[in-house]
Amino acid sequence: MKRLVLMLYLVLPGWFMTAPVYAALEDFSNIQLITEVDVVVSTADVPPPDSADWQPMTIPRGSRVTEYINQPRMWLRFYLDNPGVTEHQALYFWRYNMSLTVFMNGVELGGDTFKTGRQTLAWNHPRLVQIQSRNWQPGKNVFHIRFNNSPFGGAFVLAAFGPEKMLRPIYEERLFWNVTTNESLLVFGILIIILTIVLWCLRPRDSIYPWFIAVCGCWCIITVHMVVYYNLVPYQYWLPLVHVAIDGWTLATVGFINRLMNFHWRRLEYVAIALFCLATLSHIFTPRGWFWIAAYGFHFLGLILILIVTALIVRQAQQNRTLPAISVCLALAGQLLLAAADMRLFIFGEQVDWTSATHVSHFGLPLLLLTFAINLLVRFNNALKESETLNRELESRVEAGRRALEESYQENRALELTQAAEAERQKIYRDIHDDVGSKLASMVHTDDADTLHSLARSALEGVREAIYRVNFESETLLAFLLRLRQESQLRLESAGLQVQWFEDPDLPDSSMDPHQRYHLSRILRELVTNVIHHAHATAVSISWDKVENRYQLEFSDNGVGIEAGRHRLGSGLSNIEYRCGLLGGQANWQGSAEGTRFSVSFTPKFLPAQDDPVSSAS
Repeated sequence: MKRLVLMLYLVLPGWFMTAPVYAALEDFSNIQLITEVDVVVSTADVPPPDSADWQPMTIPRGSRVTEYINQPRMWLRFYLDNPGVTEHQALYFWRYNMSLTVFMNGVELGGDTFKTGRQTLAWNHPRLVQIQSRNWQPGKNVFHIRFNNSPFGGAFVLAAFGPEKMLRPIYEERLFWNVTTNESLLVFGILIIILTIVLWCLRPRDSIYPWFIAVCGCWCIITVHMVVYYNLVPYQYWLPLVHVAIDGWTLATVGFINRLMNFHWRRLEYVAIALFCLATLSHIFTPRGWFWIAAYGFHFLGLILILIVTALIVRQAQQNRTLPAISVCLALAGQLLLAAADMRLFIFGEQVDWTSATHVSHFGLPLLLLTFAINLLVRFNNALKESETLNRELESRVEAGRRALEESYQENRALELTQAAEAERQKIYRDIHDDVGSKLASMVHTDDADTLHSLARSALEGVREAIYRVNFESETLLAFLLRLRQESQLRLESAGLQVQWFEDPDLPDSSMDPHQRYHLSRILRELVTNVIHHAHATAVSISWDKVENRYQLEFSDNGVGIEAGRHRLGSGLSNIEYRCGLLGGQANWQGSAEGTRFSVSFTPKFLPAQDDPVSSAS
């Protein structure tokens, strides 16, 4: 089964492209082949006179005449009798490597057009020149054919004369296979190049795409040469460029396959580069008399190089049996057969074959390019899948890293909290031992009641401060004020006093130093206690303000005034003043018959902000 597929893959494309041409040439019963002509070398634009140096020449059927190929212009002359019919006749030129113009009885009938500075080379275009019945004269009619040669020489074949209705189908069929089909294939090649450029933009680091673009680009230049009527540049530059493209295609194919099949044929690639450089220099600088020999010699070496590549791919296909290796092997083998057929035609072919044959190697190239393109798309798709797999693995690793980081942060945070709690316990232990313990020890050794009272009160204060630091270590300022407000309002309103509370909106929501918060809370509690028990007030106003870089607490009531009740405040007033000093401020008292106003101003101390490592990492 595999052998059958291989045979169909290699044989059918060439047969399909060439069989219609041979079938159309089977019947020549009503067609006359012009074999006897006269020839003269002349640069005249119109047919030379009969007095010119006309020389008789016989053109055998299917011959390639190369005797005059180095002449810039030549003329052919032959005679045809009036066929005596009303239907249109025609002259059909199967193939010629020069532009031509047909004259009948001195009047131009048709041919290839000419533009100054542009070489008309209709080498792959057949030509059909119509002869209408009114163009005929009685008896013999003289025909002149003007050939414009190229700088690299040329060749021509005999013309066929017969009814137009018989010659036109042959002409149109040959035109279709030689020109129209190649125009469609040229569009196909350009689309492949555009697709490859898009893939290259998506994967710019993959060097296989520029190599494949070079393969398609060289093939497109060759195909343009098959269909172009006017050369894009002067012919002395255009023809070497076409042959450079042929050898460039060999180099690009070797480089592309080297990367497509993941081979490491560095030496073979270097050989292809050297061959391409030598061939390019040869096409540019070789004298025109030796141009064709040198050009086809390098093409033959390139064909051998492709044969070596094909043999290596066949060996890999036998060993690995991978689809890319098998498909590329079949495509290259088919292309080699078609290229060998063209090479045989040019070098070893019979003259009749050369006259009627159609070049077939360029018909196999689209199939080869399509095989390459499919493998390239498969490679691109595999790269996408691999990239997606790597992305998923990377995302999984990132997620695992994030979870590990979060767990590590939680563990570190728990450790920090444990260490902080232990440090705080040690601090409380030291405070109780150094402060409360010493005071309790002093109470054991004293008998004075006032001293005992003072020591007990001081020890109780130390215990309260230690407990406060534990409960409200990192409390923010606004949360602290909210707690004080709720406590103060509850106590004052329970005692029947009206309360007005004010906070400056510019106060920050930052963590204040716990020692300052503790002393502020004790000051406010003492003020509330004093106003409830001693001021005889009905209303209280409490405000917290920010004045530049200092904060101010103001407490006022509408009671009896501080002067009238100062002696009843006892040690409470002293404690307030003492704590104001610990805050870094000074108590300010103002008393009158309308009540008492207390204020203290101090510079706040805030704890440094702590960033959340998990949030930062996210």
